[in-house]
Amino acid sequence: VFDSFCRAESIQEGYIVYLDWPILERKLSNWTPEHHRMIALWIAEFANKRKKKVVIKLHPVSDAALWESYGIRSEFVEIVQKVDWHELILRSELLLGYGTSLIVGALCARKNVVYLQWGPDQEIMGPDFAATGLCHRSTSVEDLNQKYDFWLATNLSVVNADRYNDFIFRFNSPFDGKATERVVSLIRDTNARKNTHV
Repeated sequence: VFDSFCRAESIQEGYIVYLDWPILERKLSNWTPEHHRMIALWIAEFANKRKKKVVIKLHPVSDAALWESYGIRSEFVEIVQKVDWHELILRSELLLGYGTSLIVGALCARKNVVYLQWGPDQEIMGPDFAATGLCHRSTSVEDLNQKYDFWLATNLSVVNADRYNDFIFRFNSPFDGKATERVVSLIRDTNARKNTHV
C-alpha cells in the first residue's frame, strides 16, 4: 500500500496533517468528549494564530458530526474524511498522529512526523513510533505551540539516517516502489503451485 510513497522527491505544500484516530468513538484511553473537543479547539487555535493550514484527516470510522459540532470555522482548518490520503500525507510538511499504520508509510517517505500521546493519561496508542528515533514525541497538545518551530526545522527521519535504514529493513524492505508487484507475483506463484497439486 505504500508503493506510492517511494519517490525521489517529496513535494511539500506547507500544511500540517493531523491524523485523527477514533479513540473517543472506541472508548479508549479514558478519552472524554470534553478532552476530544479541547484537542480540536487547540488545533484550530494554533492554525489561526500561526495562519498555518491544518488538515484534520478523520479516520473512516471517526464521527464527522462530532467534529462539525465543535463549530470550527476557519480558513486555516480543513476537516476531511474521504480523501486521497497518499497525496495528503506526501505533500504535508508535518504529520501529527497516534499509532496509526499510516505513520509507517510516512516514515518510509521520510516525512516529518510527530507521534502523539495527547490523551488524558498520555498513553502510547498503538506502536511507539517515536522509539524508532525517526519522529518527535509529543505528550501534550500545548507542545504544538511550544515545539512547532523545532519540529518543522528538524526532520528526524532525515537526521537519523542509520535509524532510518534500520526502520526500512524492519518494516518495508526493499523500499523500491515494487512491493505490490512482488505480492501479486507471490500470489500467482502460490496459486499456480496449488493448481498443479490438485
